[in-house]
Amino acid sequence: MEQAMLQMQIAALQAMLGSLGSQFNEFSQSADDSQGQVEAVQTLLANIGLELAQISSDLDDAVTDSVRETIDKLEIAMTKDYKIAVFIRGDYDDREVDEERKKEVLHQAVLAFQDVQERAEAGLKKIADFHAQVVEVQNTQIAPAKDTIKLMIEQNEIELDSVKRQLSEAQQAIETMQTSLTTQSQAVESLQSKIEQSEAASIVSDIGFSILTFGIGNLINDGPLDPFNLHGELDDARRLRDDAQSSLNNANTELAKLTVKQLGLNFRLATQSQIQASLPQLQSTASTTESRCIMLQSQFGLLKDTSSKLLLKVEEVQNGAVIVENTAFTKKEFAEALLEMCSDALIDSRLIDEVQMIKGEIFNEWGGDVPAEIYEAGEMINGKIELLADIPSIKDRL
Repeated sequence: MEQAMLQMQIAALQAMLGSLGSQFNEFSQSADDSQGQVEAVQTLLANIGLELAQISSDLDDAVTDSVRETIDKLEIAMTKDYKIAVFIRGDYDDREVDEERKKEVLHQAVLAFQDVQERAEAGLKKIADFHAQVVEVQNTQIAPAKDTIKLMIEQNEIELDSVKRQLSEAQQAIETMQTSLTTQSQAVESLQSKIEQSEAASIVSDIGFSILTFGIGNLINDGPLDPFNLHGELDDARRLRDDAQSSLNNANTELAKLTVKQLGLNFRLATQSQIQASLPQLQSTASTTESRCIMLQSQFGLLKDTSSKLLLKVEEVQNGAVIVENTAFTKKEFAEALLEMCSDALIDSRLIDEVQMIKGEIFNEWGGDVPAEIYEAGEMINGKIELLADIPSIKDRL
């Protein structure tokens, strides 16, 4: 009865070991798949970092080029205003005006300020494009990668908990098998001892039996008598012992596999956690780049707004002085418009020379007393120049 119970226990444990072996094989395939996912996420994050670095570098280059070119074009445009100031010098209101020349200098000024506005708009658009790229990286790459790694960690933790339970079950099974092996080994030793004692005790009776039967008894029994079938029990006990030993060996093998599996999961979890820990830095880089784009859009917007305002003003002058017929555009009106443009153009210290050149031409070549309104406008410009003179040009700071 005990042997039957032991056989059932061994069979159950062997079935459990077979299940653990199957699960380990499934894990091996799952581990390969998960490792592929981890490597894919690592590659993705590395590429995102490179992409953000490239966007930041391209953004710097675009801003540098756009600002410098816009200011350069603004300086050129202000020299066209200077030509207007030269055109109205002296007794402009009292002399016959060269209409063709007036149209030409105004037309050249309009074209120049249109060029400024177009370059400013192009620069602002480039910054907006980089801003859109950063937002796209955040929404379509960083956010999904964050969700993916979070899901991978959750799945890994579930699998790790399962392996821990399997390890506990395997260790319990090994303890049971070890007990079974000990029991079977003891049974073998006990039977061997009984057989040795029985054989020693029965030598005399076997000899007597042989004499009485003239040796025929032992021939009939194929040797000395074994009335309790101890040798048969010993064979069964040895088989059960060997089965228990084999099961124990298999169990230790599966335990080793589970231990390897646990180590692999722990390593994979550590790698995944390391990747997850790198995400905040990547998000910070993206957020910083986005903030820079917003700041640069605001700063560059000043150049764009100024260029638009200057273009509008020079177009008003052109409209009033050339396009509208039978309407005289006086020297004072020209001067007021030019000084207003000078004031608006003082957004960078590089424009100071052109502004002073225009203002100096108007005041020095007025041809009489400068009107109070013109004088006040000039003083306002002087105040702006004084504030701006000590501030390095943005071109020099890029």
